[in-house]
Amino acid sequence: EAAKDDYGMIFAKSNPLRDDFSQVIDKLREDGTLKGLEDKWCGANEDAKVLPEQVWDAPNGTLKGATCGTQMPMTYMKNGEPVGYEIELSLLIAKELGYRVEFTEGDFSSVLGAVSSGKADFGACSISITDERKASFDFSSPSSHGAVALVVRDVNATTDGGDVWANIANSLKRTFIDEDR
Repeated sequence: EAAKDDYGMIFAKSNPLRDDFSQVIDKLREDGTLKGLEDKWCGANEDAKVLPEQVWDAPNGTLKGATCGTQMPMTYMKNGEPVGYEIELSLLIAKELGYRVEFTEGDFSSVLGAVSSGKADFGACSISITDERKASFDFSSPSSHGAVALVVRDVNATTDGGDVWANIANSLKRTFIDEDR
C-alpha cells in the first residue's frame, strides 16, 4: 500500500510570507489552477512546459526562491533554468502578491540551508511535509499530493519462464489500470 505524501513550500519559522503563499495556494486549488498545472507539468506535451514571463508589476520587489533541479516534474533544470510545477506555481503566487522571483538552484540540503539562513525567502523543491521538518520550518498549505510506494521482489515467486520485463509490465497494468489501485 502506498503512503500518502503532501508537498509544500518551506519558509523560515514565523515568516509572514507563509500565510500569504498558503492563501494563494488555497485559492488556486479551488479555482482549478493547481489541477491545470498538474496536467501541464505531468503531461506528455513537452511544448506546453513553458513558464510565464515575469512581466507583471511587482510593487513589493523580488523574492529569492531556492530550488533543487532534480525533482522532475516538480522542479528541474531545462536550458540552464529551473522549470516545473512548483516553479510555475511560485511565479503565479508571486504575481498575485505583487512580487517577482529570482531562483537559486542547488541540492536539497542547500535549499534547506538557504531558507533557514535567510538567504532565500522560500524553498520550492517538492518537499514532503513531515512532523520532523515542521520542527525546523514552516510550510505552506500543501501545493501538491503524492504517494510513496515500495516495490519488493518476491523471492519465492515463480515465473512461467517468460520475459521478466513483460511480467513486470503485466503486473503493473493489472494493478494500476485493470484494478485501478
